[in-house]
Amino acid sequence: MTAKNHKAKQSFRFKRWSRKGYAVFQSLGKIVHIGVVLMTYNLLTKPVVAQERIESPEYDTEADTLPEVEILTSEPSVVMSLSGVPQQSIRLTESAIQDASELAQDLAGTDIRQRGIHGVQGDVSIRGGSPEQVGILLNGIPLNDVQTGHHNLNLPIPAISLTQIQRYTPGTSQQAGSGIYSGALNYQNLLSETNRLKIWLGGGQHNYLDLSLATDFQTGKARHHLATSWKSSEGHSDNTDFESAKVYYHSLIPISDKLEADLQSGYLNKSFGAESFYTSKYPKQFEAISTWFGSLKLQSKGAIKISPTFSYRRHKDRFELFREDLYQYSNGYYIMSENDTAKYVPGIYEAWNYYGGHNYHLSEVYNYQTDFRNSNALGDFHLGIQHKHESILSNVLGKELNNPIPIADQTNATYSYKAVRDQVNLLASYQSVGVHNFHLGLSGMLHYTETYGLHKYGSMRLHYKPNEHFSTWIAYNQSMRLPSFTDLYYSGASNYGNPNLIPEEAGNTELGFFFRKQSFTGRTQFFHQRGKNMIDWVKSPEDSKYTSMNHTNLDTYGVEFSISWHPSEQQVIKQFIHSVEFNYTGIHKDKFADDLISAYALDYLKHQAFLKTTHQVGTTGIGADLTLRYQDRNGSFTNSTGEVDYPDFLLMDISLSYQWKSHSVFIQCVNLFDTKVEDFGNIKLPGRWLKLGLKLDFQQNKRK
Repeated sequence: MTAKNHKAKQSFRFKRWSRKGYAVFQSLGKIVHIGVVLMTYNLLTKPVVAQERIESPEYDTEADTLPEVEILTSEPSVVMSLSGVPQQSIRLTESAIQDASELAQDLAGTDIRQRGIHGVQGDVSIRGGSPEQVGILLNGIPLNDVQTGHHNLNLPIPAISLTQIQRYTPGTSQQAGSGIYSGALNYQNLLSETNRLKIWLGGGQHNYLDLSLATDFQTGKARHHLATSWKSSEGHSDNTDFESAKVYYHSLIPISDKLEADLQSGYLNKSFGAESFYTSKYPKQFEAISTWFGSLKLQSKGAIKISPTFSYRRHKDRFELFREDLYQYSNGYYIMSENDTAKYVPGIYEAWNYYGGHNYHLSEVYNYQTDFRNSNALGDFHLGIQHKHESILSNVLGKELNNPIPIADQTNATYSYKAVRDQVNLLASYQSVGVHNFHLGLSGMLHYTETYGLHKYGSMRLHYKPNEHFSTWIAYNQSMRLPSFTDLYYSGASNYGNPNLIPEEAGNTELGFFFRKQSFTGRTQFFHQRGKNMIDWVKSPEDSKYTSMNHTNLDTYGVEFSISWHPSEQQVIKQFIHSVEFNYTGIHKDKFADDLISAYALDYLKHQAFLKTTHQVGTTGIGADLTLRYQDRNGSFTNSTGEVDYPDFLLMDISLSYQWKSHSVFIQCVNLFDTKVEDFGNIKLPGRWLKLGLKLDFQQNKRK
């Protein structure tokens, strides 16, 4: 398988400005455009489109809750109704080089479960949910793959382009319905006001190479960002080699005094050895994927803000159960050597026993949406309508075609199956102005597909903020997700798809507390999710194959706790400790079903803890980062000795760096103690990995 108080003015200002390390808008420029995250993928995620100003060679590095931002006016071109609930966010470290897909693992309750590191492949989970239950967005535009959640982290943006990652949960989202069943991640590129050229160069063990280039520039009043990256490695063990290339472009273009356009486009091409990724019976697997993405958003000004958005995502995948450069095709068979033919059962020479060919998929998603927003003395009002068209061509997924379609650049391969699905969504939401420090948020959604008919969902949130240091909220949200095309149609050597699946649904309850005092920030959230018609791959003990079914109800209980400390400039310890971050997530699930064996639903992190300290030696430019991660995963897998539980483990990463002006060099050791890590059973992840790197950042003076 394979903000709240508005006044009419021409400009706006923040109620307060802070130089705290956690201040979300610390590095932004004078003019800030704060955008409504469109209803795309049915999630009001509220991305920020803003001018970035770097006045110091240091970047703030943090995995932290964002303080609330209060807007005093509704007149800027883009108006956003902030929920009042601080969201979790991470601004990205400059001390080492990571892949964009791996960065969110520093956020509480977020599990990046990897089959291959450096962005080869990972499944993202929030609060124990499946990869299909997490919304993935780029500057607020949805990126989720309709074929399978395994492809959701194929991000067409280099890490050098990312400024921030925001995490949303159903309780803190203003959006009911689909796209945020268990949570969402919004990857952001905040456009810079400074002309700039960045160069990242990294290398390390296993012939690992990583080169990234990015430039920010202006043409007239328009701002642009262009970046590319390339990375490769021979792999840490047999059949774990990989290559990856990315190109990304983003621009903000004023069209007139009352209209601006936000344009972005990205491309990813990646291939990798997939040793035992999907089955340990035939380990010499291989996969090649390409992703193209583009979006255009227009934003008007006026009493009613209108935001039409169009986006397109195209994903192409080739999966080889028997890697072709090992098992070469000859006379109808895949052969490695004279006595090693790609057979499912050794010694049997019937035609059905031979590998017939690779799996090919081509999926496309067209998304069109228009949002209308008005802010007045009564509060913020929003209405949105969306149409999404999803399709897939495949030789294994969908309904059989009468006339198969030849696959370009492939010999003896055709798309013989196709599936198509359309969604229409109507969203209305309201958020009140503050009354005695209370804010009320309400939203509702109508969701329609031809297959499943009309469904309605709602959410409600009450937020109380008595002072600038403390806030609390309670929220209830209904969420759902449609089956992926793999859930519906995939049948193989160990699985049966099920075209009769129905959407899974959940009720989400959350109680949260947020505290900020001087250099400390803390956050605690208690949550409960009641899921029904859960989609999972299951089998009875006597069966050899899994089948996708709506077979169970699932209760998820949990707590998230985060705290950060950023010493102030006046504290002496600031000369040695720049920040300390800690978070913990504990989850428990109760399944209400029969005795069927579950493949995925109960493989989740019971306990997850993260500690990161960043250090500096006065003003010498010498710094260090130390990271500890603890994971205790529920569930088990089958190996050569039988059924075994997932082991818990503690990982330590350390990096040392030297910074001068806006440039730096670093040395990083990942998995310092060479701990054995298994995110998936029978898939060996690398142990200790040493890397070296250089980062150059050339900036012009900020334009006047």
